[in-house]
Amino acid sequence: MSRPTYIRGEILPPLSKSIDVAEKASAGIASNEDLNYIATWLDDRFEIPGTGIRFGLDALIGWIPGIGDALAAFASMFIVASAWKRGAARITVLRMMLNLTIENILGAIPIVGDFAHVAWKANRRNYNLLIRDQQSV
Repeated sequence: MSRPTYIRGEILPPLSKSIDVAEKASAGIASNEDLNYIATWLDDRFEIPGTGIRFGLDALIGWIPGIGDALAAFASMFIVASAWKRGAARITVLRMMLNLTIENILGAIPIVGDFAHVAWKANRRNYNLLIRDQQSV
């Protein structure tokens, strides 16, 4: 299993010790790699050359008038739903929901919201919270 991606400045990075989490055989439960892939595409897939600033589809989708932020929020809920299906601690799921709420409230503000998606990276935070929750079990 590959190590989870850690974005500099993240508040709660995954614990440093490696742990082998058994893959869930149930259909409908995404693997850690799948969730990392989703978080990467939504939050840090692209980089502004020479700056080290990373952004993803979450920031780009927000430019679609009317429905952009709603589509991004819907995609972001996949990681939260996966955490719930895996039986993550309630406080972890609540923190994940709070991350999405903060990002989407800020994201509703024109122009400022696009920068909020780049700065807050709720999907990466939520992925790291989920991994940390799995490691603490």
